[in-house]
Order: sequence, then C-alpha cells, then structure tokens
Amino acid sequence: MSNPSDQTNTLASKMYDDVLHPSAKTAGEILNLIPRSIKVLLQGFEKWIINGEESITLTAEAIKQKAEAIPEDRLTEPEAYIVVPAIQQLGYSYSSEELRELYANLIVSSMDTEKKGQVHPAFVDILKKLTPDEAKIIQYLKGIDVIEYVDIILKDNQFGGYATIHKHKTLLCDFVCLSDPLNELMYLENLISLGILKDADGIYKIMDDNYKLIEKRLGLDQLRAKSHYFESKRSFYEVTAFGKSFIETVVV
Repeated sequence: MSNPSDQTNTLASKMYDDVLHPSAKTAGEILNLIPRSIKVLLQGFEKWIINGEESITLTAEAIKQKAEAIPEDRLTEPEAYIVVPAIQQLGYSYSSEELRELYANLIVSSMDTEKKGQVHPAFVDILKKLTPDEAKIIQYLKGIDVIEYVDIILKDNQFGGYATIHKHKTLLCDFVCLSDPLNELMYLENLISLGILKDADGIYKIMDDNYKLIEKRLGLDQLRAKSHYFESKRSFYEVTAFGKSFIETVVV
C-alpha cells in the first residue's frame, strides 16, 4: 500500500507542473485552476479532515480572491519549493482560520512580482510550527516592533541569589484573544526559536507606561509592602528583521 505522504508529494509535483506553472497559461487560467489544484493536492489526506471539502474550498477561494487583487502585469509563476509544500500543509490546518489565512497570504505573495523576492523557503516551515494562537500573535505583530515584559524577582541578599516570582509578564492578552492564555510564555519562546522575536534581556524602553501597568496588575506595590526584597526587572521582546519580512509576507 502506498504511503499517503508519498502520494501527496507526487500529486503536488504534478499539480505544479500542470496547473501553477504558467508557461502555457494566462493569468486568468491560473486563477481559475487554483481551487481544483488544492483539492487534488489534499485528496490523500481527506481521511484526517473533518468537513474537508468545505475547508479546501474556503482556502482555495481565499487564495483566488487575493490573487485576483494583484494587477495582471505583476502576477507571476510561484516557485514550486514555496507553493507546493505550503499547499500540502493546508491539509493539517483545516480547523484554524488564522493559519489558513497565513498560508493563503504566503502563496499569493509568491505569485506577486513585488513580494516574491521576500518569500523565503523557511517561511513554509515556520507556518508548519505555529499553533492557531501563535498565528493570532503573528497577525498582531504587523506594525508592532516590541512587546514589553516584566519579571518580578525576590532577592536573597544574604546568599546573593534570587527567585523569579513572575516571568516575562506582558499585556499581550489585552490585544490578542488567545484560546490558551496560560501558554503565552511558551508561544513567545517558540517565536524566538523560529527567529521571529528576540529577547532584549537587560534592555528596557524609556517609555514606562506599559511596564507600570504590568507591575500594577502583578501587585508589585503590595509585595514591596511586605518585603523590600521584591524587585521588578523590565525588558521587551523585539521583532527581528527576519521576523518583519515573514510578517510582511503572511499578514495582509
């Protein structure tokens, strides 16, 4: 029995050669074939997809509508190493509108001469490693440079050590509706591992309004009333240059 993954890889290559390769097709023909192409590519995974037909149709139509907004003189051949694995991964993202949106934007960016040069092959792997909540954070980061955070620590002056009471607390949930807000730190650390964010540990922003709000919510004044050994350590997460390129590609 053939492996569904191998079957899908074969279908992906055939789909690219027959449908997305524009050498013998007009821009209009390419757009009309997008929904059918995605359906063919994902057929090997349909047993894992609930309401798969609806999911595939929604994603395909989203790609087509976005591509139709590109001026015809800018519509170009998408690179196989970008679009084929991206469409394959859509089969695993059927339940997340946020992830489907990022994949659709990536594929459309690869078809636009003004954006194609910014589309790095690593972007597909990054999307593969995002949860729906992390996709929401990526969308929020459009136009955002930093996310301030506060650590509350309890110092031990006798032995020179300290304990972290609250680690990297932010205001992120004020702006992003996370399904699992308790996983916020894990999400941000994953975005660091993917090169989207970096931790500017030891550096802080001069504007301190957000820091003060976080400290107030963590009850810093009340803690200090009990012991002057409680301290606040301020810093921020910063979007990397690579992260900005990724976000510009996958978020419209």
